[in-house]
Amino acid sequence: MDRSSSGGNRSHSRSLETLVVNLASLCCGMQISWTSPCLPKISEQSQLPNNPLGRIITIEEASWIGSLLAVGGCLGTKVVEWLVDNIGRKKTLLFASIIPFIVAHILFSLGQYVVYYYLARILAGIAVSCVYSVVPIYLAEIAENCNRGFLCCTMITFQALGHLVTYIMGYIMDFVTFARFSLAAVLVTGVMIFSLIPESPYYLVSVGKEQEAEKALIRLRATVGRGIQNELNLIVFLVEGFEGSALKKAYILSISLVVFQTLSGISPVLCYTQKIFSDAGTSLEPAVCVIIIGFVQLTVGSITPQLVDLYGRKIMLFTSSLGACVAQFALSVYFYYKQKESETILSTISWIPIPALVTFMIFYFIGLGPLVWTVMAEVFPNEDKAAAASLIVMISWVFTFILCKFFEPIGEIIGMSGVFLFFAVSNLVSAVFCAVYLIETKGKNFQQIQRLLRQ
Repeated sequence: MDRSSSGGNRSHSRSLETLVVNLASLCCGMQISWTSPCLPKISEQSQLPNNPLGRIITIEEASWIGSLLAVGGCLGTKVVEWLVDNIGRKKTLLFASIIPFIVAHILFSLGQYVVYYYLARILAGIAVSCVYSVVPIYLAEIAENCNRGFLCCTMITFQALGHLVTYIMGYIMDFVTFARFSLAAVLVTGVMIFSLIPESPYYLVSVGKEQEAEKALIRLRATVGRGIQNELNLIVFLVEGFEGSALKKAYILSISLVVFQTLSGISPVLCYTQKIFSDAGTSLEPAVCVIIIGFVQLTVGSITPQLVDLYGRKIMLFTSSLGACVAQFALSVYFYYKQKESETILSTISWIPIPALVTFMIFYFIGLGPLVWTVMAEVFPNEDKAAAASLIVMISWVFTFILCKFFEPIGEIIGMSGVFLFFAVSNLVSAVFCAVYLIETKGKNFQQIQRLLRQ
C-alpha cells in the first residue's frame, strides 16, 4: 500500500494486531508437529502405562493419524473460501479455526478410542487450512509496502514457536495433559482475536463499509489525516482487481511454489522427526534432538522477517531451495551407507543426521516456509484472494497427505536414502524455478506487481 505521509516505518503498523492474529499460527504449528512427540506415546510399548487407549496402535493407524490432518485441510478449503468473502477475515479465523481446534483438543483429551483421534486430526486440519488461507491475507492487507514482507513472515516465526512448544511440552507431559494444555492455548487465542484485532480494511471496502475501513486504518496506523484518506482511496481502487493475464501468472507462480514447498520434504520431516532420529541411530535421545530442531526453527523463523525486505523474496527462495537440496542429499548419503551396513564408512559419517536436519530447517525457514505464503498474499487481487488461497492450500494438503501417508511405506520399499534423494532433487528443481521464473515483489505496491505479472 502506498502512503502519502512519510511512511516507510514499521512502527506505523501496530504490532498488537500482528501478535494476536499470529497466535492462530502458533496453534497451527502446535498441531502440525503434534505427531512427533505424541504418536510415540500411543505407539510404543514403553509408553503403555500412560496410553489413554490402553493398547499400542498399529502402523496403519499411526499412518492415518499422521495423514488425516491433510484430509481435514482439503475439506476445509472451500468452506474457508466462502467464509472469507462473506463474513470477513476475522470471523473466519474464529469460526473455521478456533472452534475446530477447540473440538479437536477436547477429543484428544477424551480419546479412549482411536476413531476420536481420526476425527480430531480432521478437525485440526480444517483449522490449520483456515490459518494458512486467512493469516497471510490478513497480514498483507494490514501492512504497508515497506513492511509487508516482514509482517507476512512473522507467521512462520509463530508457527516455529508452536513447533517448539509441542516438542518441549509433549516431551514432559503425558498425552492427555498435553491435550488439555493445547486446549487452553486455543481458548486464550480465540478470546484475544475476538476482542483485540480489527477487520481487514480491504474486506470492509469490498463490502461497501468504507467508513469502517477508515476507522480500521486509523487504528492500524495509529494516525489520522491525508495519509489515511489516500491509502483508503488506493484500497478502493485496488479492490477492483486486475487483468486476466496477470491473474493467470499469479496462479502459476503460487501453485508452483506451494508444490515445491511440499516436495521439499518438510511435512514428513515435521511429522516424523523423532522417528527419523531414531532410525538414524544418533547418540542423543531422539526427543532431545527434536527439541534442538525446534530451537533452530524458532531462531531462524525470528530472523527471517528481518531479512525478507532487505534481500527480497527471489534471492531468499533460491537460497532456501538450494540449501535444502544440499541438506537432503547429505541425509540421503547417510541412509544409503546405513542401509548398506557399511560400518567403516558409517563410523566416519555418523555425525551427519543432526547437522543435516538442522541445516534443512535453517534453509527451509528462511524461504520455502514463510515466503511461499507471502508471495501468494501479494500477487492476487482482493476479489480473487479467497478462491486462490483455497485452491493453493488444497493443493498443498493433497501433496502433504500423499507424503505423510506413504512416507513410511515408501521408505520401507526404496529405503530412506531414496526418499531423501527425491526431496533433494525436488529442491534443486525449485531453485532453478525461483532463479528463472519468480518475480521480485519486495517494496512494490499491488499496481507495480500487476505490471510485473503482465510482462
